[in-house]
Amino acid sequence: MACDRKRSWRQLATSGEVHDRFTGQTRRVRSDQLTPLVDLSIVNELDVIAQMPSLLDMHQAYFRELFAVWAPVTSSAVRSEAGRVLGR
Repeated sequence: MACDRKRSWRQLATSGEVHDRFTGQTRRVRSDQLTPLVDLSIVNELDVIAQMPSLLDMHQAYFRELFAVWAPVTSSAVRSEAGRVLGR
């Protein structure tokens, strides 16, 4: 599945739904897989920021808001690292 971020990300923590950007299909993530999916998504974004720090300047507010919405389903270790990188 190719995640349509625009349709999926903001509601992911509450809906558990991922929309496929190619097929338009929607799948619900199993509850035991939601935290690993969110953690992986955050870690991927933090890795991109580490490789290209200028992205943080351009998108810091967006990631702060998104990661705050995801906080209830994010592991504490990933939440702490995101806060460190985003300057909270």
